[in-house]
Amino acid sequence: MAGNNKCEGGTLLRILLGVFGVMACIAPCVLGDVSVPSGGDPCDIDYPVSGFLDIYGTANLWPGASADYGIYAWPGEVEGQPGATVNIYGCEPDNQLWVLDPTDELPGLAPVVTVYGPKFRFYGTVYLPPTDVPISGLLEVLSEADDVLFSLTIDSDVEIHLRALEPAGPEEIAIDIKPGGYPNSINLGSKGVVPVAILSTDGFDAEDVDPDSVEFAGVSPVRWALEDVDGDGDMDMIFHFKTRDLDLDENSTEATLTGKTNDDVQIQGSDTVKILKSKKEN
Repeated sequence: MAGNNKCEGGTLLRILLGVFGVMACIAPCVLGDVSVPSGGDPCDIDYPVSGFLDIYGTANLWPGASADYGIYAWPGEVEGQPGATVNIYGCEPDNQLWVLDPTDELPGLAPVVTVYGPKFRFYGTVYLPPTDVPISGLLEVLSEADDVLFSLTIDSDVEIHLRALEPAGPEEIAIDIKPGGYPNSINLGSKGVVPVAILSTDGFDAEDVDPDSVEFAGVSPVRWALEDVDGDGDMDMIFHFKTRDLDLDENSTEATLTGKTNDDVQIQGSDTVKILKSKKEN
Protein backbone atom coordinates (compact mmCIF):
# COMPACT_ATOMS: atom_id res chain seq x y z
CA MET A 1 0.00 0.00 0.00
CA ALA A 2 2.71 2.48 0.94
CA GLY A 3 4.75 1.73 -2.14
CA ASN A 4 2.38 3.52 -4.54
CA ASN A 5 2.31 6.92 -2.83
CA LYS A 6 4.60 9.67 -1.65
CA CYS A 7 4.83 11.23 1.81
CA GLU A 8 6.94 14.18 2.82
CA GLY A 9 9.39 14.23 5.68
CA GLY A 10 8.04 16.86 8.08
CA THR A 11 9.95 19.68 9.74
CA LEU A 12 10.29 20.05 13.48
CA LEU A 13 8.67 23.48 13.05
CA ARG A 14 5.33 21.93 12.14
CA ILE A 15 3.38 25.04 13.04
CA LEU A 16 5.13 26.88 10.18
CA LEU A 17 3.98 24.13 7.79
CA GLY A 18 7.46 23.74 6.32
CA VAL A 19 9.13 20.57 5.22
CA PHE A 20 12.81 19.64 5.03
CA GLY A 21 12.50 17.17 2.17
CA VAL A 22 10.50 14.59 0.35
CA MET A 23 10.68 10.93 1.34
CA ALA A 24 9.23 8.41 -1.11
CA CYS A 25 7.07 5.75 0.47
CA ILE A 26 8.81 3.02 -1.46
CA ALA A 27 10.03 1.84 1.94
CA PRO A 28 8.25 2.54 5.23
CA CYS A 29 8.92 6.04 6.62
CA VAL A 30 9.94 5.14 10.16
CA LEU A 31 12.51 7.78 11.19
CA GLY A 32 11.58 11.34 12.12
CA ASP A 33 8.44 13.22 11.15
CA VAL A 34 6.22 12.45 8.16
CA SER A 35 3.99 14.93 6.34
CA VAL A 36 1.20 14.19 3.86
CA PRO A 37 0.98 17.28 1.62
CA SER A 38 -2.21 18.83 0.31
CA GLY A 39 -3.01 18.53 -3.36
CA GLY A 40 -1.19 15.25 -3.91
CA ASP A 41 -2.29 11.66 -4.31
CA PRO A 42 -3.69 9.88 -1.25
CA CYS A 43 -0.98 8.39 0.94
CA ASP A 44 -1.51 4.92 2.39
CA ILE A 45 0.15 4.50 5.78
CA ASP A 46 0.56 1.05 7.28
CA TYR A 47 3.87 1.52 9.11
CA PRO A 48 5.15 3.19 12.30
CA VAL A 49 6.35 6.79 12.31
CA SER A 50 8.89 7.65 15.01
CA GLY A 51 7.96 11.35 15.10
CA PHE A 52 4.92 13.44 14.18
CA LEU A 53 2.50 12.44 11.42
CA ASP A 54 1.12 15.66 9.93
CA ILE A 55 -1.72 15.31 7.43
CA TYR A 56 -2.63 18.25 5.16
CA GLY A 57 -3.90 16.22 2.20
CA THR A 58 -5.51 12.77 2.06
CA ALA A 59 -4.20 9.85 4.11
CA ASN A 60 -5.52 6.33 4.55
CA LEU A 61 -4.49 4.67 7.80
CA TRP A 62 -4.30 0.88 7.81
CA PRO A 63 -3.35 -1.76 10.40
CA GLY A 64 0.28 -1.13 11.36
CA ALA A 65 -0.03 2.68 11.27
CA SER A 66 1.24 4.60 14.31
CA ALA A 67 3.01 7.84 15.20
CA ASP A 68 5.06 8.19 18.37
CA TYR A 69 4.31 11.92 18.77
CA GLY A 70 0.75 11.85 17.47
CA ILE A 71 -1.28 12.19 14.29
CA TYR A 72 -2.40 15.71 13.33
CA ALA A 73 -5.17 16.47 10.84
CA TRP A 74 -4.74 20.10 9.73
CA PRO A 75 -7.28 22.59 8.33
CA GLY A 76 -6.77 24.26 4.96
CA GLU A 77 -4.02 26.86 4.82
CA VAL A 78 -6.10 29.53 3.06
CA GLU A 79 -9.77 30.45 3.16
CA GLY A 80 -11.92 27.94 1.27
CA GLN A 81 -9.13 25.38 0.92
CA PRO A 82 -10.11 21.85 2.03
CA GLY A 83 -8.50 20.56 5.17
CA ALA A 84 -7.01 17.14 5.65
CA THR A 85 -8.99 14.04 4.73
CA VAL A 86 -8.20 11.10 7.00
CA ASN A 87 -9.69 7.66 6.37
CA ILE A 88 -8.98 5.20 9.18
CA TYR A 89 -9.28 1.49 8.45
CA GLY A 90 -7.01 0.36 11.27
CA CYS A 91 -4.00 1.38 13.36
CA GLU A 92 -1.76 0.23 16.17
CA PRO A 93 -2.86 0.66 19.83
CA ASP A 94 -2.14 3.85 21.82
CA ASN A 95 -2.44 6.25 18.90
CA GLN A 96 -3.59 9.83 19.43
CA LEU A 97 -5.32 11.84 16.69
CA TRP A 98 -5.69 15.61 16.97
CA VAL A 99 -8.23 17.17 14.61
CA LEU A 100 -7.31 20.85 14.46
CA ASP A 101 -9.87 23.61 14.02
CA PRO A 102 -9.39 26.48 11.56
CA THR A 103 -7.65 29.54 13.03
CA ASP A 104 -6.73 33.04 11.89
CA GLU A 105 -3.40 31.62 10.71
CA LEU A 106 -5.07 28.62 9.04
CA PRO A 107 -8.51 29.85 7.91
CA GLY A 108 -9.32 27.01 5.52
CA LEU A 109 -11.94 24.31 5.91
CA ALA A 110 -11.88 21.88 8.83
CA PRO A 111 -10.43 18.38 8.40
CA VAL A 112 -12.71 15.47 7.52
CA VAL A 113 -12.07 12.27 9.48
CA THR A 114 -13.84 8.98 8.73
CA VAL A 115 -13.38 5.79 10.75
CA TYR A 116 -14.50 2.49 9.21
CA GLY A 117 -15.80 -0.58 11.02
CA PRO A 118 -18.85 -2.75 11.80
CA LYS A 119 -19.70 -0.73 14.93
CA PHE A 120 -18.14 1.66 17.40
CA ARG A 121 -18.00 2.33 21.14
CA PHE A 122 -17.37 5.70 22.77
CA TYR A 123 -17.71 6.22 26.54
CA GLY A 124 -19.82 3.07 26.85
CA THR A 125 -22.25 3.97 24.07
CA VAL A 126 -22.31 1.74 20.99
CA TYR A 127 -22.88 3.46 17.65
CA LEU A 128 -23.91 1.76 14.44
CA PRO A 129 -22.84 3.24 11.11
CA PRO A 130 -23.55 5.53 9.46
CA THR A 131 -23.44 8.19 12.14
CA ASP A 132 -21.53 11.40 12.87
CA VAL A 133 -20.36 12.02 16.44
CA PRO A 134 -18.12 14.66 18.03
CA ILE A 135 -15.43 12.63 19.80
CA SER A 136 -12.88 13.60 22.42
CA GLY A 137 -11.62 10.44 24.04
CA LEU A 138 -11.06 6.77 23.30
CA LEU A 139 -12.94 5.43 20.27
CA GLU A 140 -13.11 1.64 19.97
CA VAL A 141 -13.92 -0.06 16.67
CA LEU A 142 -15.81 -3.29 17.33
CA SER A 143 -16.47 -6.49 15.42
CA GLU A 144 -19.99 -7.84 15.05
CA ALA A 145 -19.20 -9.99 18.12
CA ASP A 146 -18.17 -6.86 20.11
CA ASP A 147 -14.45 -7.69 20.06
CA VAL A 148 -12.19 -4.64 19.79
CA LEU A 149 -10.64 -4.55 16.32
CA PHE A 150 -8.61 -1.40 16.98
CA SER A 151 -8.87 1.81 18.96
CA LEU A 152 -7.44 5.30 19.06
CA THR A 153 -7.81 8.43 21.16
CA ILE A 154 -9.31 11.36 19.27
CA ASP A 155 -9.31 15.02 20.26
CA SER A 156 -11.81 16.79 18.01
CA ASP A 157 -14.45 19.51 18.17
CA VAL A 158 -15.80 18.53 14.74
CA GLU A 159 -17.91 15.45 14.13
CA ILE A 160 -16.14 12.22 13.25
CA HIS A 161 -17.81 10.19 10.50
CA LEU A 162 -18.37 6.56 11.51
CA ARG A 163 -18.98 4.37 8.48
CA ALA A 164 -19.31 0.69 7.56
CA LEU A 165 -16.87 -0.90 5.18
CA GLU A 166 -18.53 -1.68 1.88
CA PRO A 167 -18.29 -5.42 1.27
CA ALA A 168 -15.86 -6.36 -1.44
CA GLY A 169 -17.36 -7.87 -4.55
CA PRO A 170 -16.65 -11.46 -5.57
CA GLU A 171 -13.24 -12.22 -7.02
CA GLU A 172 -13.50 -12.75 -10.76
CA ILE A 173 -12.15 -16.11 -11.92
CA ALA A 174 -11.76 -17.83 -15.30
CA ILE A 175 -14.25 -20.57 -16.19
CA ASP A 176 -14.79 -22.63 -19.33
CA ILE A 177 -18.23 -24.03 -20.14
CA LYS A 178 -18.00 -27.31 -22.09
CA PRO A 179 -14.17 -27.19 -22.24
CA GLY A 180 -12.65 -27.75 -25.63
CA GLY A 181 -15.71 -26.69 -27.60
CA TYR A 182 -17.15 -23.48 -29.02
CA PRO A 183 -19.80 -22.22 -29.13
CA ASN A 184 -20.98 -23.52 -25.77
CA SER A 185 -24.22 -24.98 -27.06
CA ILE A 186 -26.79 -26.16 -24.50
CA ASN A 187 -30.03 -27.99 -25.19
CA LEU A 188 -32.14 -27.25 -22.12
CA GLY A 189 -34.30 -30.30 -22.85
CA SER A 190 -31.34 -32.66 -22.59
CA LYS A 191 -31.31 -35.28 -19.82
CA GLY A 192 -27.51 -35.05 -19.64
CA VAL A 193 -25.07 -32.79 -17.82
CA VAL A 194 -23.09 -29.67 -18.68
CA PRO A 195 -19.38 -29.67 -17.76
CA VAL A 196 -17.94 -26.39 -16.43
CA ALA A 197 -14.29 -25.93 -15.43
CA ILE A 198 -12.75 -23.48 -13.00
CA LEU A 199 -9.33 -22.74 -14.49
CA SER A 200 -6.14 -22.16 -12.55
CA THR A 201 -4.32 -18.99 -13.60
CA ASP A 202 -1.22 -17.10 -12.48
CA GLY A 203 -3.31 -15.33 -9.84
CA PHE A 204 -5.72 -18.09 -8.84
CA ASP A 205 -5.42 -21.77 -7.85
CA ALA A 206 -8.55 -23.78 -8.63
CA GLU A 207 -7.59 -26.29 -5.92
CA ASP A 208 -8.40 -23.57 -3.35
CA VAL A 209 -12.11 -23.69 -4.26
CA ASP A 210 -14.60 -25.21 -1.81
CA PRO A 211 -16.50 -27.52 -4.21
CA ASP A 212 -19.52 -27.73 -1.88
CA SER A 213 -20.07 -23.98 -2.32
CA VAL A 214 -20.18 -23.97 -6.11
CA GLU A 215 -23.32 -23.29 -8.14
CA PHE A 216 -23.71 -22.79 -11.89
CA ALA A 217 -26.80 -21.05 -13.24
CA GLY A 218 -28.38 -21.58 -9.82
CA VAL A 219 -27.65 -25.33 -9.66
CA SER A 220 -25.29 -27.37 -7.47
CA PRO A 221 -23.03 -29.91 -9.22
CA VAL A 222 -23.74 -33.63 -9.34
CA ARG A 223 -20.00 -34.38 -9.29
CA TRP A 224 -16.61 -32.71 -9.58
CA ALA A 225 -12.97 -33.64 -10.09
CA LEU A 226 -9.47 -32.17 -10.33
CA GLU A 227 -7.79 -32.40 -13.71
CA ASP A 228 -5.69 -30.36 -16.12
CA VAL A 229 -8.54 -29.26 -18.37
CA ASP A 230 -6.62 -26.77 -20.55
CA GLY A 231 -3.32 -28.66 -20.76
CA ASP A 232 -1.19 -25.92 -19.18
CA GLY A 233 0.24 -28.14 -16.45
CA ASP A 234 -1.93 -26.69 -13.67
CA MET A 235 -4.74 -28.54 -11.95
CA ASP A 236 -8.19 -27.19 -12.73
CA MET A 237 -11.52 -28.13 -11.11
CA ILE A 238 -14.28 -29.45 -13.35
CA PHE A 239 -17.93 -29.78 -12.37
CA HIS A 240 -20.97 -31.39 -13.99
CA PHE A 241 -24.47 -29.91 -13.67
CA LYS A 242 -27.84 -31.38 -14.67
CA THR A 243 -28.87 -29.57 -17.84
CA ARG A 244 -32.60 -29.56 -17.16
CA ASP A 245 -32.10 -27.88 -13.75
CA LEU A 246 -30.15 -24.88 -15.09
CA ASP A 247 -31.76 -21.49 -14.57
CA LEU A 248 -31.40 -20.53 -18.22
CA ASP A 249 -33.87 -19.88 -21.04
CA GLU A 250 -33.86 -19.45 -24.79
CA ASN A 251 -32.72 -15.83 -24.43
CA SER A 252 -29.67 -16.61 -22.30
CA THR A 253 -26.32 -15.70 -23.83
CA GLU A 254 -24.16 -15.99 -20.71
CA ALA A 255 -24.06 -18.19 -17.60
CA THR A 256 -22.32 -17.57 -14.29
CA LEU A 257 -20.64 -19.86 -11.77
CA THR A 258 -20.40 -18.73 -8.14
CA GLY A 259 -18.77 -20.13 -5.03
CA LYS A 260 -16.10 -19.44 -2.47
CA THR A 261 -12.60 -20.54 -1.61
CA ASN A 262 -11.58 -22.54 1.43
CA ASP A 263 -10.64 -19.17 2.97
CA ASP A 264 -14.24 -17.95 2.50
CA VAL A 265 -13.44 -15.56 -0.37
CA GLN A 266 -16.41 -15.17 -2.71
CA ILE A 267 -15.69 -16.02 -6.37
CA GLN A 268 -17.57 -15.81 -9.63
CA GLY A 269 -16.89 -16.35 -13.31
CA SER A 270 -18.95 -16.17 -16.49
CA ASP A 271 -18.80 -17.61 -19.99
CA THR A 272 -20.96 -17.39 -23.10
CA VAL A 273 -23.67 -19.92 -23.95
CA LYS A 274 -25.74 -20.69 -27.03
CA ILE A 275 -29.15 -22.10 -26.23
CA LEU A 276 -30.36 -24.59 -28.83
CA LYS A 277 -34.00 -24.65 -29.82
CA SER A 278 -35.88 -27.88 -29.21
CA LYS A 279 -37.02 -29.94 -32.19
CA LYS A 280 -40.61 -28.91 -31.50
CA GLU A 281 -39.68 -25.24 -31.92
CA ASN A 282 -37.98 -26.05 -35.23
